Parts: sequence; C-alpha cells; structure tokens
Amino acid sequence: VTLREHEHARALRVCHLGEGRFEVEGAGAEPVGLRVVSWGEDRVVVEHDGVRRALWWASTDEGLALDEDGRAFTFAEPSREHAEQAEGGDGLVRAPIGGRVTEVRVAPGDAVERGEALLVVEAMKMEHRVPAPRGGRVVRIAVTAGDQVTARQIVAELSADGATEDA
Repeated sequence: VTLREHEHARALRVCHLGEGRFEVEGAGAEPVGLRVVSWGEDRVVVEHDGVRRALWWASTDEGLALDEDGRAFTFAEPSREHAEQAEGGDGLVRAPIGGRVTEVRVAPGDAVERGEALLVVEAMKMEHRVPAPRGGRVVRIAVTAGDQVTARQIVAELSADGATEDA
C-alpha cells in the first residue's frame, strides 16, 4: 500500500497475520509488528511494543484516512491485482516472524480454507499461527516441526485447485 502524509508518500508492505495482528515494512526498514486492540465506528486503537495509540479513521475516495493527534495519513487502496499478490495470491506462504516451528497441521494434498492454521511458529515464548492466506490445496510444506525459520521465509505453497473459499 502507499502511505501519504501531505505531499510525502511511502510504499509499505502490510501483511495480515491473523487475529488482529499485522506486520508493516517499509523500504530498507525492519518489519514492525502491530496489533489492533479495538476498531470502532470512527476510532481504532493499535498497539506496538506494548504502547497503545488511538487513531481516528474514515474511509475516503483516496483510501483509509487516519489521524493521530492532528497528524493526518492516508493509506491508498492497492489495485485488486496487487492486493491478491499481497494476500498470498502467488500461493507462497511466509513465516510472519523468525522462530522455531512447533507444529505442522497440514500435509501436501490437503484442502484448506482461508485463515486455517497451516503451522505454528514459536518466537519470544509466544506461539504464532501461520494462516492460509486463501483457500486452496497444499502443494508443499517447506518446513518440519523443530526447524528454525526466519521472518518472511517461505514455509508452504498453496494452489487454487480444490479451493474451499475464494480469497
């Protein structure tokens, strides 16, 4: 997505990790983890590194407008093609965080639904589910329980064949 603040624009990659968690990464920067604590009619509360921030939001013709204490930002809507790619449209599933794979819940050939947990990665004494970004069939699992993975490492591949839910 593109983030605009006045005349300045930055390209960001936003990855939904499930359960209100997101990873945001800009060019040349380390990924940042965010958690949506609450989402109301015109206000959202997000948490980063234990610090909560309240932002006012509105849907506009330009995208999602946010305001934090007078600083206005707009997230421009990506094209549908770009959105499908960002949501796993290429079929590749990546680890949301570096850590140790504690459980693999599917096998090649299994049909999965969007959001279904494919595997679990433990990092910083927390378990992170790795959800299917779309419905489909598991082509391959690139890791086994006990493997160490890095953030954004490919851990599985899905095909649209046998999809149980459209993305």
